[in-house]
Amino acid sequence: MALESELFASAIQEDENSKFALMTSPGAVVLVAMDNKKVIGECYALPLTSKVLKDDIEKEHFKELALRYQNKKAIYLYSLAIKPQYKKTFTVKLLMKSLVKRCMELGYKILLSHTKKHSLLKLNKRFSGKEIETRENWSDTGEDYYLCETQLREIAL
Repeated sequence: MALESELFASAIQEDENSKFALMTSPGAVVLVAMDNKKVIGECYALPLTSKVLKDDIEKEHFKELALRYQNKKAIYLYSLAIKPQYKKTFTVKLLMKSLVKRCMELGYKILLSHTKKHSLLKLNKRFSGKEIETRENWSDTGEDYYLCETQLREIAL
């Protein structure tokens, strides 16, 4: 929860029980970045068919995405969080590259995510991600988020 409280609007922060449910959900891909035995970053992706997504505040949107991508082997990047002092390091790129590699090993072809304009949008584009649509006032955060679609392929950093 410490990472979430530092980085995300309160409307989209997960409590410990919800986060545990996300990370242990069937099919979840979870990666953690550490420095000197301390967690400095994490990411987790879920299949679009995950029960956790079906119960999310944005459940109608996830239901529509599940239908739109049902035959396309897509997975949803639910969260990618890096402590602020590590954002300008190689850590975030390495975490994303590792996520892409693991998702490919599991047979996924597309990685979907929502991001703010000045957040991971540039990183998504570095990995050949494309903005698909804008979600205004995402989960009552007061901010617009962009749905990105990334075709998974080997990425050289």
